[in-house]
Amino acid sequence: MKVILFLDDYRDPFADGRVHLPVKEEGDESVAWVKTFQQFKSWIEQNGLPDHICFDHDLHKEHYHKDMYKGMVAYNKHYQNFKHKTGRDAAMWLIQYCQANKKPIPKWTVHSSNP
Repeated sequence: MKVILFLDDYRDPFADGRVHLPVKEEGDESVAWVKTFQQFKSWIEQNGLPDHICFDHDLHKEHYHKDMYKGMVAYNKHYQNFKHKTGRDAAMWLIQYCQANKKPIPKWTVHSSNP
């Protein structure tokens, strides 16, 4: 059975028809839904690495800044002011975790509405 770790504060992987989970056959997966960076980190520390991770970027309403549609340079200047970590922070933590534990990075996808 494949284990999918689904990181998203808003989209429900069990109810939202817009979410496409990376599995081939129905019933072949177990999905764990975490909504914050801390939940993501804790889940991996407690359960180990999943087979696949689905990342969202914006994990808090502060990440939906009006500059997100003005381009990367305009949006990225707000990173230093974010109080809540993003999906990017989770991905960076995952890389460090895998390196420190000599584990391969799991397969992953991104499903963000952030351009």
